[in-house]
Amino acid sequence: NRLLREACRMPWRDLYAYWRSKHIGARPPSRSDLDPPIELPKLAKNLFLIDVAFGNFRYRLVGSEIVKRMGQDPSGHSVNGQVFGKDLLPDWFNALVQASRSQEAKLLVSKVDGDVACEMLTLVLPLVRPAGGMDMLFGGCFFAGTIHKPAVPKSLQYLDLRKSLGHAA
Repeated sequence: NRLLREACRMPWRDLYAYWRSKHIGARPPSRSDLDPPIELPKLAKNLFLIDVAFGNFRYRLVGSEIVKRMGQDPSGHSVNGQVFGKDLLPDWFNALVQASRSQEAKLLVSKVDGDVACEMLTLVLPLVRPAGGMDMLFGGCFFAGTIHKPAVPKSLQYLDLRKSLGHAA
């Protein structure tokens, strides 16, 4: 599968390894455990933070590469279809809910239309409060292919994280 081969070369693996390295036992890290601009400077432009509160999601921060590729900056706005479009909003929202509830990483792929078709891999990683409970979602969007106008995701599907890593996650 070309997509999985491409996914295996993408920097999302570094982001996943970083997140796993910050776990305390089986507990995901908290926001205060992370310092991506210092510890992952090459990935900072691809990262996002989403606040989780009472079943709602709000983009706290969206990296410059995501903003450039999508043609808009949703930082500070509720998750409402701005990044994944209105048609994919239920799937995107469901992925965020699943990552929040399970406190497990979710790996998603989107076919993207722009000037040239490309793919976007999105890794969604839960962050917990130091005292416990969900706080935020952290992650990254990584693009395979070149686009010259705003990307419009046309599909969204889960990838098996273990297969994509080539071993048990």
